[in-house]
Amino acid sequence: MSKSVIEAWQTESGAIVSGRRTFDMAGGWKEGHPIDVPIFVLTHDPPTHGEWSPRVTFVPEGLQRAVDLAQEAAGVLAVGRMRRRPGPTAAPVRHARRDRAQCLPHLLGGGIRLFDNLGPDSLRLEQASVIESTGVTHIRYRVLHA
Repeated sequence: MSKSVIEAWQTESGAIVSGRRTFDMAGGWKEGHPIDVPIFVLTHDPPTHGEWSPRVTFVPEGLQRAVDLAQEAAGVLAVGRMRRRPGPTAAPVRHARRDRAQCLPHLLGGGIRLFDNLGPDSLRLEQASVIESTGVTHIRYRVLHA
């Protein structure tokens, strides 16, 4: 990631919504997350044992509940969506279709398909920003609602 993207993420985020796969790959952030904010992990099967960050809350009630909890915790700050290589938090990204989408270049040819199973409605995107850096270009889109 680019330094400017990380700095913005650190200063603008008040909470994070993550998927279970990212939580597992990150070891539950048991040593702490680089951004010390509440993390809401969307999962159908919350773990009952193990170690993870005390900032983690498991949300089995669905994406909207996770987003609502995160927005409440974040207050006026943004709610981030956590992604970790080699794949993103696919379920929250696929189902959220909220205001933004971000894809890493290594996913363009493989990995988890973010926009499968969207249903009969087409997804309309509007480019919001482009940040170029060595080895990566961050393109952010707004999701246009009908």
